[in-house]
Amino acid sequence: MLEKLEELAWIWLPWCYNKLLYFADQTTKIIGVVYRELNYKKEWVFLKNSVMPIPKELFDTSKIELTNIKWTANTNPPKFRDNTFTLEYWKHLTYLSFTVTLSDRSFFDLTDWINEVKWCGILQPTPLEIFTLWCCETGSPHYFNTDGATVEIITDDGNVVKRGLNEFTHTNVYEDGGDDQTNRQDPNRILDTVLSSSGR
Repeated sequence: MLEKLEELAWIWLPWCYNKLLYFADQTTKIIGVVYRELNYKKEWVFLKNSVMPIPKELFDTSKIELTNIKWTANTNPPKFRDNTFTLEYWKHLTYLSFTVTLSDRSFFDLTDWINEVKWCGILQPTPLEIFTLWCCETGSPHYFNTDGATVEIITDDGNVVKRGLNEFTHTNVYEDGGDDQTNRQDPNRILDTVLSSSGR
């Protein structure tokens, strides 16, 4: 009987030991991945005349000339920063609603997400840049598929703007010959709009 117990011990103890080591190793790896995902600051560089952002964690962006960079952006929380803008003055986007419909009829409502987006610069990011950063944060590949995509935006003064998403690469929502964008992006103007009976 004692011999059988010794035989079983020699068979099962090494197997159990190896399984415990494997389990501990896998658990350590998973905890490390989760920790990095939660605590690692993800940054992206948006170049001028380019739609695709560059992830700072994969590329050495320190050698890119500042004049070629339009935005440096973070995810979680989402922020756009114009590095040529010296003031540390963060603003919210001036959109009340933001929805994107792709050419394959996929529909994305980013309204809740854009409430968290802040930006620091002279002109706020274009809708295409906003959608691209959302894709970066969510791991969505849809910014490769913006041909034929449309965006519908409700601006801070209640205007509904619906255009092709790619039309905003070098233009902005307010380029209609009306108000100046800088004036309409003034956070104090939103309060004036709400309190004004005419909305202007």
